[in-house]
Amino acid sequence: MKFGFIGVGNMCSAILDGIVKTGCTDTKDIYLFDTDSAKCQRFVEIGMVLCGSADEVARLSDTLFLCVKPQIMPKVLDELSTAVKENAVIVSIAAGVSADAAARMVCSVWSGS
Repeated sequence: MKFGFIGVGNMCSAILDGIVKTGCTDTKDIYLFDTDSAKCQRFVEIGMVLCGSADEVARLSDTLFLCVKPQIMPKVLDELSTAVKENAVIVSIAAGVSADAAARMVCSVWSGS
């Protein structure tokens, strides 16, 4: 299984640290993107893959973690609308955004409404 992370801030870094600590997946199966690539560097040094865009991460991942700020989510979803694999699992850790609100956002962006 391939995992993708878009937005490598503090919360995402904590998740990635937990994955590394438990050894539950090979680091080469984890794809990362952040507009500030320096945030990804320590994870790249242990084998995770730095991608050039959020779109690239989505195309490669079976499970996609959206770790961006809530106000950035619509822009990211718009960018990903044609890149996410069919049957991919999408996980959002956007603070303060309920599951219902996230689902409405995805449906709105991806349906063109």
